[in-house]
Amino acid sequence: MNTAWLLTFRRVVEARSFTKASDDLFISQPAVSQQVRHLEQFFGAKLIQQAGRELQLTDAGAYVYELAGRVEQEIRSTRERLDALVNGSQRQVTIASFPAPLLHFVPPALRVFWTEHPEIAVKTIVRHHAEITEAVKIGDADLGIQTRHLDSSLEAVPCRNERLICVSSPSHPLARRPTIQPEDLVHERVATFATGIFRNDIDSWFAERGLNLQNLMEVTTLEEIRVAARENLAIGIIHLYGVHQDIAEGTLIHLNLRDFSLARPFYVIHRKDITEPASWVLRALIDVASESLEE
Repeated sequence: MNTAWLLTFRRVVEARSFTKASDDLFISQPAVSQQVRHLEQFFGAKLIQQAGRELQLTDAGAYVYELAGRVEQEIRSTRERLDALVNGSQRQVTIASFPAPLLHFVPPALRVFWTEHPEIAVKTIVRHHAEITEAVKIGDADLGIQTRHLDSSLEAVPCRNERLICVSSPSHPLARRPTIQPEDLVHERVATFATGIFRNDIDSWFAERGLNLQNLMEVTTLEEIRVAARENLAIGIIHLYGVHQDIAEGTLIHLNLRDFSLARPFYVIHRKDITEPASWVLRALIDVASESLEE
């Protein structure tokens, strides 16, 4: 028996769909169906049956699903032991994330974590959103920081709602106004993300008011937006966590844009069988990331 059949079967059960499982595993749907058939032939029993539009486990399938879980856990544990053997590290936790959290709220969490557990190594890897979920699922990362691509096979722990805000240099004319109107930004140079879910949220917010920003400075990183605003090259639309220190120091002004209240939830994702020391790092991330930056 090929152990890949077991892992594919487990994913079909959790996704409740051959199609979704094939998308998650990056293989064709016929290949997924064939692997499940091979498994059924090996055990000599029907494992999944169609009930209307849904897939349901048979009694035999429930036993095989439990077996698949144990096999997946053993594979993961063996990989971790071999990694420890090769790298000479007994205990290491890997965090997968897009860049911004690794710059802004992972370091404070690690500072707290290492006061209690200095012996634990922590490795961070930068991934795009879909890759973060996959890295956690296959065991390349113990934890992931995610805003989307959540997966029912993983736990997703909310850690904060991250706001987008408008900022400018203190010398910008709009910085002196107690409130600015959405119309005030239409012809101003505005620095923000070139693509992505936050850019989509921004465009939608202005479109709902019949507006379209005409003079965009499109960038790919928080730091570019921050610098453009500080140097008075543009007004910045940016995550609060990226500029809260600048606002506190007075090098950037938080513009009060009327009715602007865009926010996205951030989650820490992990496998359901999380163990120490990954669970310790999870606790530190939740405790620190959930602290308000608006005090």
